[in-house]
Amino acid sequence: MLSTPVPHVAIHHTTGSLCTTVNSCILEVQHWQKFHMETKGWDDIGYNFLVGGNNGYIFQGRGWNHTGAHCKGFNPTSIGIDVLKIERKQYFILLFL
Repeated sequence: MLSTPVPHVAIHHTTGSLCTTVNSCILEVQHWQKFHMETKGWDDIGYNFLVGGNNGYIFQGRGWNHTGAHCKGFNPTSIGIDVLKIERKQYFILLFL
């Protein structure tokens, strides 16, 4: 169990297909969940939340109450948020908002 509030937030970004609709973003989230579970052997997707790259849809991974597997050494004290593939220009805009 993750004890909230947490003192750290880890922001990640993934490669892969650019998602532009809810359905394409759902497929990307499922892709990463499958990769984390089948390739890495984790019990679920590593991130607590994921954000659709082009449209800002928010998807729950492990959620608020479960420790993520996204940032070795900080997992027990952080929330991991992944930004699904975005264009470099958009990434910098998100960073500075």
